[in-house]
Amino acid sequence: MKTSNRNSNKKRGNKKIVEQSIPQKRNYWLPLLLILVATFIAYSPTFDNDFVDWDDDFYVEKNTLITEGEVGKMFQLNVGDAIKAAYDKEAREALDKSSFVVGNYHPLTIYSLYLNYSNSKLDPFSYQFTNLFLHLVNVLLVFLLLKRILPDKQLGILIGTALFALHPMHVESVSWVSERKDVLYSLFFLLGLLSYFRYREKRQLLFLVLTFVLFLASCLSKPAAVVFPLVIILIDFYVDRKIFLKSFLRYTPMLAISFLFGLITLSAQVDSGAVGKIEHLSQMEQIVLAGHSIILYLFKFFIPSELCALYPIPSSVDGTMYITFLLSLLIIFFALKYHSKDRNITFGFVFFLINLILILQVVSVGSAMIADRYTYVPYIGLSIILVCYSARGWKSGRVNCCSFMFQLDLY
Repeated sequence: MKTSNRNSNKKRGNKKIVEQSIPQKRNYWLPLLLILVATFIAYSPTFDNDFVDWDDDFYVEKNTLITEGEVGKMFQLNVGDAIKAAYDKEAREALDKSSFVVGNYHPLTIYSLYLNYSNSKLDPFSYQFTNLFLHLVNVLLVFLLLKRILPDKQLGILIGTALFALHPMHVESVSWVSERKDVLYSLFFLLGLLSYFRYREKRQLLFLVLTFVLFLASCLSKPAAVVFPLVIILIDFYVDRKIFLKSFLRYTPMLAISFLFGLITLSAQVDSGAVGKIEHLSQMEQIVLAGHSIILYLFKFFIPSELCALYPIPSSVDGTMYITFLLSLLIIFFALKYHSKDRNITFGFVFFLINLILILQVVSVGSAMIADRYTYVPYIGLSIILVCYSARGWKSGRVNCCSFMFQLDLY
């Protein structure tokens, strides 16, 4: 009799444990709606903005591809000639450059601007509204991505989504008409990542093909998308904790497309004069500057102060920059070493680095050391880290803020 009671109590206890382990259905949609509404309200003053004389004239107002309906020319680029032009001066001089706009090849972006022009000519409201609409869609996609990566951190997911939606460093990407390429490439980039997670779950070829198509669309919107295959490899390592040799069959086509678009972009950038050596800095000083830039991006994630339209490359590298360079190496080392304790944090930091790697000025492109718009996708990785540490703080009755600089008691 006692044995029977003991067994029944044990079954009830086991049932209770099982019930507790099943994730409860969470109601995200009301707070997510509030985030979207707050984002719309915060950005609505941009509807009164006019075009600016920084690239908007080249992208829209004086762009004959748009104003004369010749946008189709961008899709007629001779890829072979464009690749050859990346390393051959004569081929570069002979290349038809009508497909390049401000040193970039992004036909889908130009086509989206052409659609605005077709419907509203040069009314800035149409362009601003489209940018904001794309940003709102991206907010929803970031929410879905964070749910995939951190399904058990409800409040953290909403905070991470709100950070992406309202972070001051993202204003440039959303409110500047010429940065349509940022919000558009990110749309396809995020959709591609979600499609790949779906492929991993279902193992259906359809989702892998869809991932590839979305990646291609992202590349056609902005060359920054070429890092997409590296993020895919990171996801596989994050989930499986190792990379299988057979996985490279999936990576190879994407890496080939990345290489292709990299060469086309190099042709466009060299032709526009955007690529070149920073003559007053040595190669080592440029590497130091890259480490310094990483620290600046990290700092502005937590304290977005002294924002500027242009952060010029300094005339010299001083002692402070060498210190921040060493600090960046230390942070990278500990972030990678932390994988054995919390792979979410390592994933977030490597995601951040991968999406910054092309714009750290190790190879000089343009005249800016850093730029607010370059944080649009990379800061998703830092949000993942913040969510993880915040979740730990909530469990212990504290919220960790600003990377442990201070703590706020909740009780």
